[in-house]
Parts: sequence; structure tokens; C-alpha cells
Amino acid sequence: MMKLKTKYLKTLSEEDISKKLLYILLITVSLYFIYFFAFSEIRKIIAVVPDDAYYFFKIAENVAHGKGLSFDGINKTNGFQPLWLYVLIPIYLIYSGSPETMLRIILIFQVGLITGAALIIYRVHADFFSRKISLISGIGYIMVVFVPSTNGMESALLILMLSLLFAYGWKGKVFSRHSPKRGLFFGIVLGLVMLARLDTVFLGAAISAFCVIQIAREPLKRRDHLIRLILIITGASLIVSPYLLFNYLEFGSIMPISGALKSSFPKISLSRDIINFFAKRYLLFAILAFVYFLWKIVSLKKFYNSANETRYYEICMLVLSTAIVLHFAHTVIFMKWAVFGWHFIPYALFITLAISEIIAFFLSSNWKIIFNYIYWFGIIVIIFAGGFIIYKRNYRPLDKISSWSVSSYNAAVWTRENTNKSDIIAMIDAGIFGYFSQRSVINLDGIVNTMKYQEILKNKKLNKYFKENKVTYFVQFVFKDYHNAFYNNYDTFSKTVPSHKYMIESDEIILHEHDEIYRSPPFDYFQYRSIFLMWKLSIN
Repeated sequence: MMKLKTKYLKTLSEEDISKKLLYILLITVSLYFIYFFAFSEIRKIIAVVPDDAYYFFKIAENVAHGKGLSFDGINKTNGFQPLWLYVLIPIYLIYSGSPETMLRIILIFQVGLITGAALIIYRVHADFFSRKISLISGIGYIMVVFVPSTNGMESALLILMLSLLFAYGWKGKVFSRHSPKRGLFFGIVLGLVMLARLDTVFLGAAISAFCVIQIAREPLKRRDHLIRLILIITGASLIVSPYLLFNYLEFGSIMPISGALKSSFPKISLSRDIINFFAKRYLLFAILAFVYFLWKIVSLKKFYNSANETRYYEICMLVLSTAIVLHFAHTVIFMKWAVFGWHFIPYALFITLAISEIIAFFLSSNWKIIFNYIYWFGIIVIIFAGGFIIYKRNYRPLDKISSWSVSSYNAAVWTRENTNKSDIIAMIDAGIFGYFSQRSVINLDGIVNTMKYQEILKNKKLNKYFKENKVTYFVQFVFKDYHNAFYNNYDTFSKTVPSHKYMIESDEIILHEHDEIYRSPPFDYFQYRSIFLMWKLSIN
């Protein structure tokens, strides 16, 4: 009896240590990122925030200043994930600081969102697994979910919404007890998840599919399951439908323009660039999700015989893996361009949760003694290695940061200080430049422009479009280092702009060397060296 009690106390002590260590790590990383975003030189922060984030910031700023849903203050747009924009608008209404100050505030706010999501997830996670398992999963969360989600995009908000869905489904016993009110509220939270990132519609499809399976497999509870499915769909529709209706009435399509230009649906694309992107980065995550999906499908009978606690966790993981498989297939088959890492943050969340089952297996098998022996050593190694990676990511010396993001910021500051507030500028990938220059910058790749603009490109009327909109300056940053303009050895430079809807080039914009007003130092752009150039247009 004494041995049993001693063993129990030892286990309790390890659990307590694991719980406290996870909270300490989470708080430490949160405080570190708050410090980094609050006090670091602004260029170090800009180097880790993608250009697309600034579309959100500028549109929210324009809405707060009475200019409507517009990036450039000229053209209306719906090229954004709606819920994140809705959250940003009140921030700009409450406080209107400099672009640099607002960037710091928003990123610190995101740290709060992603930290809150972690607290919710791992409080529920502890109902299914030991604290030792939660500690490993939580460290994985910090490395592959927390860090990349503090990016200015919708990622942190999406993870928070997913955590709320996960927690409410469990605490509200949505799938184990018949409660119309809880089913409806679960659907409302699901709708918020979809507004946080629209391609999580695949999660809605996966949840609906699971409900249909419940209806088919449990005839005695068929009515309850059917009512639950209807209420979940109703709740989600109450949240999503107003947004879709607004899009249709205001823009002629329920699809935001950014999604319409990036997707070829229903025509198959199979873009080589997209396939190569996955092969290098997220293919392994997608394969693991697919393997997990197959494993759970094969073991469905065992699943239905499992305890309720285990069953709910497995429901969540099966549904999430199904959504990932559907999303992966859609992305590879239909997406044409502009696919980025933050689109796949839920993949990373899935992996950090799925690893819990693997660790639980080792802790309950013949490997238990060996696993316990190396557990704390492995934890220490992972913590120090992860801390070093995070530090290196954020604290590169300024003279070692050679990125187009920083070069775009430098060009924007120059423009802010050397041009008139009424000047209108045209540029591809205009997020950073448009936000920090505080000028009206027309986005030429179209994702925060209008569908009418795609017709202009198709009909080769870009010069006329510039003239009608009184465009004063043109900015270009993609110069392969073999181009004469890179070496300042040119008389004229001709530029066309692609229509991503029609896959056709516009008419040529002719730019002259004598109209060049800004030239940046060279910077790294993927495998190339490039520069920022800015010309005064002579077509007006």
C-alpha cells in the first residue's frame, strides 16, 4: 500500500510539474513576443509580417475614416477574410495612431488571441490526456501554431475560433446529448470559424458528413441527430448568410474577389507552382492527416464502442483530418496562384493534437519505461532548440535583413515624405507600400480591386484606366538581376499586368529612365536579387 501511495504521489508531482511548465512556457513566449512587437525596430517586425496583412490594416483604416470597404480609397473591394476585418475596424475606430504604432498594437493583440486559444485548447485537452502529454503537444503548439500565427493575418483569430468550437462541443455535450439550443449555438460558433477563414467551409462539410453518419448508424436516435444537423446548419447560416448576401448584392458574386481570382473552380488547374509549394512545405502534414483519416475510418467500429470522452476527441480529430484532406485536394486541383503558409495553420494545429495519441500509445505500452526515461531530457532539448529558433527568427541584425518587405517599407516612407497626399500610385503586391506610404495605391494584381478591373486588363485598356484614375506614379519591384533596369542601363522599360481571371496580359505601360524618381539598394527576392523602382507617369 505504501509503494502504491508513493507511486501515486510521484505521478501527481510529474503531472503538476508538466501543467505548470506548459503555462510558464506559454506565458514566457507570450511576453517575449509582446516585448518584440512593442520595442523592436520596426523593420525587424515588418520582415516577419506578410504583405497581405497590410491589405486588412489599410481597408480597416479606410472604413474607420469613412472611406468604405476599399484599399485604395477609390475602388470598393471584398478581397479579405471577413471576421478579421470586422475585429480590426473597432481598433482603428478607438485609436488612430501612425501606421507603425497600429502595426505594433495589432500584433500584440494577436499574441493575446493565440495565447487565449492555447489556454482553451489545453484546458479541454487535459480532460482526455495526462498533463505530460499536454506538455509535449503544447510545446508543439508554440512552435508550429503560436509563432506563425502572430503574422497580422487572420490566423490567430481562426485558431481562437477553432478552440472555442472544440471546447463548446465538449463542454456543451453537443454530440452526446440532445439539446436544440446547444446545437444551434454550436452552429453559430462554426459560422464564426467560417468567417474567420472562408475555406473552412470544408470543416463545415466534414461536421455535416459526420452528423449524416450518426443518422445512418444510430436509428434509435435518428430524429435527435437529424434535428442537431439542421440546427448546426441553421446556426452557421445565420452567421455566414448575411456576408454572402452582401457580397452578391454589392459585388455580383458570393465569392470574394481574392478567392475568385486564385481559384479555377470548377475548371481543373493543377498548377505546377502550387504542387511544388506543397511538395516543399505542407505535403507531409497533409499525408499525416490522410493517414489518420484512413486509420479512423478503418477503426470506426472500435470508435463507436469507445468511452464517451475518447469518442468526442476522436470525433474532432476525424472531422479535422477530413477537412484537411478536402482542403488539400481543393488547393492542389483548383488553386492557380498566391498560396501561402498561413493558409495551412489548421494543418499544424491538427499535428500538435494528433501527436497526443502517439505519445499516449507509448506511455501505455511496453515502451513506457524507456519513454519515461527520455521524456524530460527530450523536453529540455526541444525547449532550448525551439527558443533558439524563435530568437534567430526575430533578432536578425538589420544589416542582415535583405527582404523585399523591408525594401517596400523604405520606399513607402520615402514616398510619404516626398510626394503629395493627393498623389495616386499603382503597384502589384501593394500591401506594405500602400499602408505605410499613406497614399492612394491601386492594387494591380487585383485581389483587393474589382472584377471590372479584370475586364480592363483583358481589353488592354490599362493606360486608359491610369489616365481616368489620374495615376501619378508607378512602382515595380520584381527585377531579375539580369534586366538592364537593375543596372540602371536602360532608356525605357515596358511592363504588362496579368489578368488572373482571364490569364492574359494587359497592354504595355512604357516607363522612361528620365522619369525614374526612386531606386532602392538591391535586396533578395526568392532566389533573385531585385530592386524597387518608382517612376512618375507621363500618360496624364
